[in-house]
Amino acid sequence: NLAGSDNSQDGFVFLAGGSISGTVTGGNGGPDSLVVEDPAEEGPFTMINPASSGTGTLTLYGKTITYAGLEPIVDTSSAGAVVIHGSVYDDALVLEDKDPSALGEMQIRNTSDDFFDAATGSFVSTLSFANPASTLGILLGWGEDSLTLGAFDPGFSAAITYEGGGGLDTVAGADETNRWSITGVNTGTLNTMMTFNSAENLTGGSG
Repeated sequence: NLAGSDNSQDGFVFLAGGSISGTVTGGNGGPDSLVVEDPAEEGPFTMINPASSGTGTLTLYGKTITYAGLEPIVDTSSAGAVVIHGSVYDDALVLEDKDPSALGEMQIRNTSDDFFDAATGSFVSTLSFANPASTLGILLGWGEDSLTLGAFDPGFSAAITYEGGGGLDTVAGADETNRWSITGVNTGTLNTMMTFNSAENLTGGSG
């Protein structure tokens, strides 16, 4: 058994030849995640979307993993709020409208590899969520992460808080006119809607 520490980010990384006969458990508090290496090639790592924060079991790439206390990638457990959790690896994510022909939903898209959804036992490239009423938090954790903003759902109006965590992280603006305000070290706002922290690189869109 492996158990993470409380009030910190614990990331469990399963390399191609690795296995655990017991349970991997995230500590209380803090975002905890699980990634598994694709044995067909050296990397990339597949991000696991647990069925819940309780105990679960998944089978991926020929290995069975029992887990507990891991946060879902898209956490909708708090009323009016959504939190997107990254992993301890290098995440490349896009935040965008789920369907331009329908209103009310956004999605996070993984451009570095697929997500593995434990609830359905399937690979998916996107995870969707209804527009939150108040806030959207993006906590990407360790790794050299990137977040690219696409076109948003017209009904989206929540305040966005971005936390890059450790590593050299990048925020890329949407292809529109953007106003970046740098208020501190790797800290600032984008278009008054997003507040960012620990974003070492900023990239403008083509607008």
